[in-house]
Formats: sequence, C-alpha cells, structure tokens
Amino acid sequence: MADIRIEDLGTMWSFTPLNEDAKKFFRDSLGTEPWQWLGDVLMVDHRPARQLCEYLVDEGFSLQIKICRSRFN
Repeated sequence: MADIRIEDLGTMWSFTPLNEDAKKFFRDSLGTEPWQWLGDVLMVDHRPARQLCEYLVDEGFSLQIKICRSRFN
C-alpha cells in the first residue's frame, strides 16, 4: 500500500497522507510551506507538484498517483 495518494486534478494536485509516518512528515516538514490545506489533504499548484513528488520519493515514501482530468467539448 502507498504512503501518499496523489491526484492530478489539472491545475491543482492533492496530496493525501495515508499512514501515520506520512502524516507526521507532512506536519513536521511541510507545515510551514505556503500550501493550501483542506483538512489532512494538501493542495498544491500543478507547477511545483512534480518537484514535491520527487522530494517525497527521495524521502522514502511510496506514491499512488491518479490523473483525474476530464474533457469538455
């Protein structure tokens, strides 16, 4: 099972910690960053989101990434 679920929502990405280690890391390491929090979910602009993914992997977390884009014609 992944440590963090990430959803690519287009212009925003959501990062949801799925276990206590990930929640603690989010609180301790990301709590002072200029992110938008929705409860336990971290919302990040799409531009720095990929870098945050790389950082989380470098820190040893496993990621589950879902792309949630829809097309309107």
